[in-house]
Amino acid sequence: MIDVRVDSAALESYLANMIAKQLPFAITKALNDTARAAQTAIREGLTQHFTLRRRAWAMQNVKITQFAQKRQVEFVATIAIQAPGDASRSDILSKFEAGGVKRPIGASQGLAVPAEEIKRTGGGLIPANLRPRALQLKFHGTAGGKVQYKGVKGTFAVQRADGSGGILQRQKGGRVVVLYWFQRSVRIKPVLQFRATAERVMTESFPGFMNAALANAIRTAR
Repeated sequence: MIDVRVDSAALESYLANMIAKQLPFAITKALNDTARAAQTAIREGLTQHFTLRRRAWAMQNVKITQFAQKRQVEFVATIAIQAPGDASRSDILSKFEAGGVKRPIGASQGLAVPAEEIKRTGGGLIPANLRPRALQLKFHGTAGGKVQYKGVKGTFAVQRADGSGGILQRQKGGRVVVLYWFQRSVRIKPVLQFRATAERVMTESFPGFMNAALANAIRTAR
């Protein structure tokens, strides 16, 4: 007869020490894998909820701004909406997270909303030379209680006291088309779902990533 005896206390201590040593590696990898999965899911959501005129630019807005590091006191991976090269433009997407109402900035009484008639590029963008600021609209005069401005390319703007009106263009043959309508406010729908998507991916994916990362860390422990 052969008796096999195992010092379970020593084995438990060994396993506990090994797991404790490898745990930071596992947590770091699991968090970073989850962050990448969330980034992918949020980017996929952009294509579902928006008509993307600049797809590559929109995708670059969803950034992992901080990866988890194994020597951190707290393990943190951060995903953010941040416009490439210009953080101030991140509002182009982030304002669709909470939604709300967009109103004019400063003294302007109306938002210039593009009309169907305005000529666009093949990618569906408004050419830079047809954007409101590029039209160089300047005060010209008044008639019938209306304020009128004239700009380049045969453009002029009419704005009533209540802020309504628009930017128009006189084209060849005398045809007048509306380029922009003035609106006092525009409702923004909360369609980005940035936080909800990240939380869903964290709940669904982190446990699996953590199990795989811990198993790998234990297998490769030295």
